[in-house]
Amino acid sequence: MEYISGLELKVARYEATLRKLDENIKSSVLCLESLGPVFHSEPITSIAAPNNSPASSVTMSTHTQSAESSNTEVKSELPPQDALEREQPLPTNVKGTLRVKNFENDNKYSVSVYGPTSIFNTETIPNQAGDIDTTFGNLSGDPTIVQCIKLFFRWQYPDMHLFVFREAFLLDFFNPGSSGVYSSKELVYAICAIGSLVSESDEIRSLSPQFYKGAIELLTKKLDSPSISSLQAYLLLGLYDIYNGRNNSGWMLTGDGLRVGFGIGFHLSFQNWLAGESEEPSPVTIAVRSRIFWGSFMADRFLGLILGRPSILKMHESTIPESYNLPAIETIAEYTYPGTADYERANYIDVSNPLKSIIKLVGISDAMLEELFTKDPDGMERKLELLERYNEKLLDWRQKLPSLVQWDRKTLAQHGHDHTKMFMRYFYYIVLLCLNRPFVEVSRTSSQKDSSNALKICESAIEDIHLAILSFVKHHGLRQCSILIVYSSIICISIILLTTSGGDMTSNPKFEECFFDFMTLLKLSSLTWKLSEKSYLKVRATFHSEYKCSYETQLSNFLQRKQEQNSRFLAPGNSIISISGEPLERVSPAYSDSMWGNEFANVMEFGGFGGPPVFMNGELSDWGNFFPGYGNQNDNI
Repeated sequence: MEYISGLELKVARYEATLRKLDENIKSSVLCLESLGPVFHSEPITSIAAPNNSPASSVTMSTHTQSAESSNTEVKSELPPQDALEREQPLPTNVKGTLRVKNFENDNKYSVSVYGPTSIFNTETIPNQAGDIDTTFGNLSGDPTIVQCIKLFFRWQYPDMHLFVFREAFLLDFFNPGSSGVYSSKELVYAICAIGSLVSESDEIRSLSPQFYKGAIELLTKKLDSPSISSLQAYLLLGLYDIYNGRNNSGWMLTGDGLRVGFGIGFHLSFQNWLAGESEEPSPVTIAVRSRIFWGSFMADRFLGLILGRPSILKMHESTIPESYNLPAIETIAEYTYPGTADYERANYIDVSNPLKSIIKLVGISDAMLEELFTKDPDGMERKLELLERYNEKLLDWRQKLPSLVQWDRKTLAQHGHDHTKMFMRYFYYIVLLCLNRPFVEVSRTSSQKDSSNALKICESAIEDIHLAILSFVKHHGLRQCSILIVYSSIICISIILLTTSGGDMTSNPKFEECFFDFMTLLKLSSLTWKLSEKSYLKVRATFHSEYKCSYETQLSNFLQRKQEQNSRFLAPGNSIISISGEPLERVSPAYSDSMWGNEFANVMEFGGFGGPPVFMNGELSDWGNFFPGYGNQNDNI
């Protein structure tokens, strides 16, 4: 009887919610019929923030950079639906100001959500604020902690970390009365674990494992108390592992994070589990929750693609709306991309438009993966036809991007240094290269037109990526390279090696230059990312064991030819090699040719390092699809 009573109560709540929604819809229709679309400029409005926060006296930005540099006037009203499909106004379509009080009641939306088949009712998770020890309040006053958080938001945000809503985190972190909804001790430590890696200080970098361990220990103590911040911490720690070549532990930790998300209903609209509640969440709360889900969705798809494993989050299983842009906090200069001497810092980061476009891109890639990478009885010819069709869809996606997020080669060369605008572009190139890479070799003899030929598409994408990375390295060096830059470089290297014969790249000078630039990047970003070091070592081992030649000799020959052709090739700024000073110290003692003895003769000895970010199906080993001649080439497709 209790079970039946519980079901009747749920039905009554759902009916009440439906009646309320029906009334709201009818009311909205009447308003819309009497009022056409209206667009107003939002006046500059003060934003209150904690006195000890980085945004103690700030204003809401009414202007932001356009696709690259021009200012765009803010519109506070929602545009008509056809305009919404093209692009979203910046910086916000939420009226009013962004204050700490916007989030002070959000802890009551921390719930354990159960579906209709469960005998359990959705219930509020007890507030954990009282369980947080007193040191949490001191974290915001710890200069090392604050510095690591700054480094994270300067150099590693948004990238794959869109599920962390920067403004909500900072306001919560610097709020003495925080309930820990958007900023908990474990989340702070997880952010610091990644942020500390890009520090110039050896001492701060050495703290990264300690932050990681501290976050893990805190999470294990709260296994039965899921929250938004624990979801975010799990995802960050999983990504941290993958960034450092620990694929399996990273895969499990990110999976834990997504399960936490399901448990708190992050994929569901509030109406799905707040039936009967008298007070509905604010638009700001809904927007933050939406960002967290769709940011997690992007990270999940990225991991599924690079590891060749099933993604977990499904669009058709979510009812939460798409994310939209919220007010910017202008005076958080120390917590955002610093810009360059002639390029303004990114006080406001447009996340909504790129994220909406990525969701559409994922729809194409999902269909492509399902239709193309299966055992097709029609054989390779049919696969190439499908590949051509999907490449045209990917091209169409790019051509129809909103004006705010469009780009071309000139954009990449001039503004590739701004990683706040590059995360969507790198994601696109990673998708494009991963999906075309298995067909590079067969496309050499294909009759496909150049615009859809896998090799030609990869060549064009590699040149684009090289331009963008060169722009970043010119302005910021290699220490702060994002993981998307590293992954893009590794994929490009793998494709270039597929097009060579025994490591000889002289037949394609452009590819050869890109290859050694990418290798230089991997070597010199090894202090930041362990994956860079492991991938760099892997390639060198392949030259030694598979190609029977010295990587160092190949590099020396390349540099000699380039200087003979162009005496200014090594002038600063002409290549990543010239910027890094690689010719003066081409190989560090740790990577000298003398190390490549019998102990490195077998490439399989690097198996524990984990695989590179290339698409692989379940029949391929981690590294089997990375190098030509490694494993059975007939299994590559």
